[in-house]
Formats: sequence, structure tokens, C-alpha cells
Amino acid sequence: MDIAIAMAKIDPLYYYQCHTNTYDALVMLDGRPKPSLELLEAAWDAWLHNEAKAETLAKLEVFAERERLKYITAGDGKAMAYQQQLYEVRRWEAGETNAAMFPVANQLAIKLAVPVFSILAMWQSNINAWLIVGGRIEANLAKAKADLAAMSVNSLADLDNFVSGINW
Repeated sequence: MDIAIAMAKIDPLYYYQCHTNTYDALVMLDGRPKPSLELLEAAWDAWLHNEAKAETLAKLEVFAERERLKYITAGDGKAMAYQQQLYEVRRWEAGETNAAMFPVANQLAIKLAVPVFSILAMWQSNINAWLIVGGRIEANLAKAKADLAAMSVNSLADLDNFVSGINW
């Protein structure tokens, strides 16, 4: 069945898979002779090692992003807010004490009726935690990509097992 599925993906207009899902049921639509089993196996191997691995690589990026989103909020605007928080925390760490130099932290402190430096301390803690978590996610992603590139794939189940075995 895997060979027929691969051939259908490689050239769906050229190959047709009958309901029995066997090589003998694979027939040519244009009347040409059926390719040899060796040719089909070679096509399957090429598909597994190229297309299926590429699809799995894309899945790895999606899973890494899902893991990131457990800790941060998505969106370009939110990324800009995080950058501003980082900027303000770094200024504070460098010794700045004028609350006006921390516009976002200052506005939040006013709304929450807390000292601006408590906001900066909270952000600093979040940033330090993210550096650890984000680094772990990126390291896991890099290792998964390297393992995938070196992996010998015999079936789609191999790839599914590989992806499900990653501990993000």
C-alpha cells in the first residue's frame, strides 16, 4: 500500500490505485506497461527520503512553535511589546533609575498602582525564564533536524514515531 500511495503522490495523473491496495492493482491510465516493482520501490524510497522528510521537517517547525506559544504570546505586535520590555529591563539593569525612561513599564505601573521597578523586576524574571525555555526549544529543534537528516526512513510510521518521540 505504501508504494501505491507514494506513486499516487508522485504522479497522480499517471498512476491509479484500485481498491485492493496491492501492486497488482496498480494500473497505468494511458495504456503503457506497468512499471517494475523495483522501479516503484525506488520511487517510494526517493519519496520517503525527500518529500516525506521535507514534510516532517515542516512539522518540526510547527511543533516547536506550539511549544514556544506555551510560554509567549503570538503576533507581531506582541513581539514588539516583548522587545520593548527587554529594552526597558536592559536600561534598568544598566543603572537607569528615572521612571520616565521606562514608558511601557511606567504606564503599567500607574494602571496597577505599583512601583515601576516591580514591573521591571517581573519582566526581568520572565525574560530570564524565557532565555532558558527558548534555548531548550531551539536546541531540541536543532537536534531533531539533525537526527531527521541522518535518519534512514523505511516507512511513514518511522517518521511518525520519530516526531512523537521528541521531548520538547
